[in-house]
Amino acid sequence: MKKEKNKKINWLSVLKILLGSFLLALGLDIFLAPSNIVTGGVTGIGIIIKDITRRIWGVGISLSVTNLVINVPILIVAWIVKGRRYIARTALATISLSGWLYVFENVAYTGNILLAAIYGGVLSGIGLGLVFTTQATTGGTDMIAAIVQHYIPHFSVSNFLLIIDGLIVCGGILVFGIETTMYALIAVYITTAVSDRVVDGFHYSKAIYIISDHGEEIASAILEKIDRGVTGLQGRGMYTQSDKLVLMCTSSSKESVKIKQIVHSIDPKAFMIIHDAREVLGEGFIESVE
Repeated sequence: MKKEKNKKINWLSVLKILLGSFLLALGLDIFLAPSNIVTGGVTGIGIIIKDITRRIWGVGISLSVTNLVINVPILIVAWIVKGRRYIARTALATISLSGWLYVFENVAYTGNILLAAIYGGVLSGIGLGLVFTTQATTGGTDMIAAIVQHYIPHFSVSNFLLIIDGLIVCGGILVFGIETTMYALIAVYITTAVSDRVVDGFHYSKAIYIISDHGEEIASAILEKIDRGVTGLQGRGMYTQSDKLVLMCTSSSKESVKIKQIVHSIDPKAFMIIHDAREVLGEGFIESVE
């Protein structure tokens, strides 16, 4: 049974990588590349190379070619340094991205550049997010950072990526001008925000903390009327130096409104803290994780 489960999870990861690279290729080929929007990474270098070679030879080198040519040596080095298992999924993501880029290289949106930045950013963000959920990347600067960190454990991957991608975006300024790069920054922000949302999940909930002298009564009412579990935490008021019962409850946004009503009806002076919980795992919420 365990082997079957692992096999199912692997196939699910493969599907996510293929779908993610498909959406990323759509964003790049159809929206970002035709508008010369450089968002960093190997594909950003590819957009710059495509434009320069088009000016020199009349025909630009496609993104699918530059993505493979640059990434293959990086993957080989990563294979030697980090091992086959580490790069297997990233290799699949890189190859499938190049394949999709080849399929859609003649499909382009050449309209409003702001719309291109927005839609290209959204599609790229969803695609990257799906790939990231499988603990893979699309290669490039991410893989270079992982290789460097192997030899320098205290090396900051995030700072490295910020510097490298920043240099690539600056290269876009030299080739395409400052205005196009400003649109590229919009696309970068959207891509990052959307990919983070995909990785973190869309299952937003509310975490609620309640401090009241009627804690037992409030907990019973929530259990009975909302059917949500409540946990009692031992707290201490530092001003009064008295022990306090702190109730903790997680609910949906809709249920949080009812909980507030229940608390207010029992103790109008109760102290409540309600904040967003990006992802909640367990009974009553998300019960399985890949």
